[in-house]
Amino acid sequence: MSNREKEIMETFAEALPNMSDYEKGYFMGRAEGMLQEKRNAMHS
Repeated sequence: MSNREKEIMETFAEALPNMSDYEKGYFMGRAEGMLQEKRNAMHS
């Protein structure tokens, strides 16, 4: 994991407890979608 990725994760770890359930669900859906796109690009 790059330093930039670590910084992003730390920012989300701080913000997550203050998010509503809707915001958490939205964030998780977006994160899962981005991960799937990355996996698909690696296997193409």
